[in-house]
Amino acid sequence: MLNAELLSGSSVCASVQRRRQAEAERRGRIFTEKVRTLGVTTAGLLLMNLFYVYSYAEMIHNSKEACLRHDNQVKQRQAIEKANISYHQQHQQPSSQREYDLNDPERLKKTEPADAQMMIPGLVGEDQECEGRQQRQREQFREWFIQQQSERAAERDREKLEGRTCTKEAAQCLFYVCICRGWHWRKSKRRSGTIVSDWTQLAHFCATWTAPTSN
Repeated sequence: MLNAELLSGSSVCASVQRRRQAEAERRGRIFTEKVRTLGVTTAGLLLMNLFYVYSYAEMIHNSKEACLRHDNQVKQRQAIEKANISYHQQHQQPSSQREYDLNDPERLKKTEPADAQMMIPGLVGEDQECEGRQQRQREQFREWFIQQQSERAAERDREKLEGRTCTKEAAQCLFYVCICRGWHWRKSKRRSGTIVSDWTQLAHFCATWTAPTSN
């Protein structure tokens, strides 16, 4: 029993010692600048350098190809524009045109009277006076609208004038009623021998007074 324990303890110590030695060697390889060899190789550095050089060369090639394509597109566009201009100059002269000229919108106005008489006046059922009739309708609508506005303004002025007149007449009636009420109140007070000095009583009397009925 004791021998087995001693053997197991010695084997454990030996394994621990081996691990410590391996860890010390690994640290020496990694953390010592002069003998560091782990993770860095000459072949890897050369391959990385070649990759950078190839990428840069490919980028330069793509940029040159893009510039050439752009120049070709510009030249093609210029050639198409020149071809269109030459075609218009050769095959679309005013003397050879028979329909509406898009390049000269004023051509119909420049037409001579003799040529205008030779033209077809219109299609069957076409209203020749459509534009004139629409113009007259717009002018009539405008006149109606102005007339309605003037009538509404006159009506509003008349209503305001009537309201002011009614208000003035009502104020005059109220003033006369207050004077009559105050006169009767002062007369009754004077008969009773009291002095009229309390305006609150006067206001109360004016609010509750009713005109006497004549028998």
